[in-house]
Amino acid sequence: MKLKLKLPKIGARTVKTAIAATACLLLFMGLDYIGGLLMQSDTFWSHVGQFLTMQEPTFGCVAAVICMQQTVKNSLQSGAYRLLGTAVGGAVGILFLWINQIVLSGRLHILWVVIGIILSIWLVLLMKRPDSAAICAVTLLIVMLTADKDSPYIYAINRIVGTLLGIAVSVAVNGLVKPPNSTPCADPLR
Repeated sequence: MKLKLKLPKIGARTVKTAIAATACLLLFMGLDYIGGLLMQSDTFWSHVGQFLTMQEPTFGCVAAVICMQQTVKNSLQSGAYRLLGTAVGGAVGILFLWINQIVLSGRLHILWVVIGIILSIWLVLLMKRPDSAAICAVTLLIVMLTADKDSPYIYAINRIVGTLLGIAVSVAVNGLVKPPNSTPCADPLR
């Protein structure tokens, strides 16, 4: 009996995913370079430059990969769910970090993680966006457990900005590089 080994082909979506991740990485490298230039001034722009150099490409590249879908419409929808989950998880994570650090002096950290996950998932379910639940909980965990304890607020904001940039790159690449036969919908959460 002969077994045939059929290798999968490298399709347009695979190539576009690689292009989106690479473009996202290049975007972040450009932001870091521009930020470095802006930081050399003694004006408001030095603060903008500092913010730009703090952007971490990992979350943007991950968002670009995850949001690359079969159609532009599906990429927008995936991006909208991801952005909503990131924003809610980040906001709840910041709130619970603040409560734990300021009010309780860090004594009930595990309890706040449990309550934070329940609350953040409940909030996206309340918004009728169950597809945002997993990334919402993941973002909350990242903010509460790994964020720089000196500046968790900046970390959460950078996480949201990075995700937004990754989504934008993914949607742009999906629409510009061998566009699929679909048009984006007006409401990306539908």
